[in-house]
Amino acid sequence: MKLAQALRFDDGGSCGEQELRSLALNQGDMARYQGKRIQVRAKVFCQENRTGSYHLSDIEVL
Repeated sequence: MKLAQALRFDDGGSCGEQELRSLALNQGDMARYQGKRIQVRAKVFCQENRTGSYHLSDIEVL
């Protein structure tokens, strides 16, 4: 998901500080929103074992 503006995240641990302009959506059934502008509420987490970057889960489309 592309962000309207860059966001800075820092878990104080393995992913460390990162400024991101996009986040991966770790939830099924998100393809239907591809190319559309949406607003979401979600939890941000560090996916250390695969990408070493931040991702979104528990996504709710508003």
